[in-house]
Amino acid sequence: MTGTYVDVALIIISFGLVASGWHYGLIRTLGSLIGLVASIVVAMYGATWIEVTFGLSFFAHPLTGVVLFLVLALIVSQLVGWIVNLLDLVRRVLSIIPFVGLLNAIGGALVGALQAAFVVVALAFVTVRFVADSPARSAALESQGMSRAIDVLYGAGLL
Repeated sequence: MTGTYVDVALIIISFGLVASGWHYGLIRTLGSLIGLVASIVVAMYGATWIEVTFGLSFFAHPLTGVVLFLVLALIVSQLVGWIVNLLDLVRRVLSIIPFVGLLNAIGGALVGALQAAFVVVALAFVTVRFVADSPARSAALESQGMSRAIDVLYGAGLL
């Protein structure tokens, strides 16, 4: 299996998240990761709960399912972001201690790499569950990164 354009895009996204982690530091990046994981979990289970509870048919059309997933994920992500901003104020006070800034940046880069893995798995989940058969879906599923993420999802029993 060779690399595809999807793999290149996933690598660019991953490097971007690692660089962002270095720039924003451990607290903001860890908060972003917690927000990402919480938003994905809430979106996965919340979308189904909304559909069943209110009798709405969001998943009758793939686009409405994707939009609902993204809206729920964005709401939860913003709520977690407010909490992280408060915690970052504490970090700013502690930044007068030597090496706190460097440790914050290194920790942020490591958490950024972990965040990239979660993003790839979330994209694989959305692709498998909600994207209809199309050339774009086929290209995504042929990607090495996406196929490994799909294996993780199957192994975890999420697909």
